[in-house]
Amino acid sequence: MLLFSIANDLEAQGSLNAALEMKKQGKMDKALRLFEHAYVLSPLHPDVLNHYGEFMEDTQKDIITADQFYFQVSSFHLHNIRCKKCMSFYLLIDHDLMLRGLYPVTTSSLLSP
Repeated sequence: MLLFSIANDLEAQGSLNAALEMKKQGKMDKALRLFEHAYVLSPLHPDVLNHYGEFMEDTQKDIITADQFYFQVSSFHLHNIRCKKCMSFYLLIDHDLMLRGLYPVTTSSLLSP
């Protein structure tokens, strides 16, 4: 089972690299298919989640899906450097909601994503 997981992660990384290249070349349909393929192969891989989320946010204007990917990264991969960006994003949202009185102010709410 572990060998299957490693093979999937390697193929997912290859698909991710190809998706990023397609995005750079402006081939968004191909990039989307490659991001989807990478996600199916390795749905918890932090790089796949981050880059796929960025792609969905930037090119598809789908912030809901992007947010789901960012949340998964922040939940499962706290050590990931890009995840720290996600955490600061959530803290800003929480802070904004607190200022508008839409979110209860507690110490735990400041620390949880």
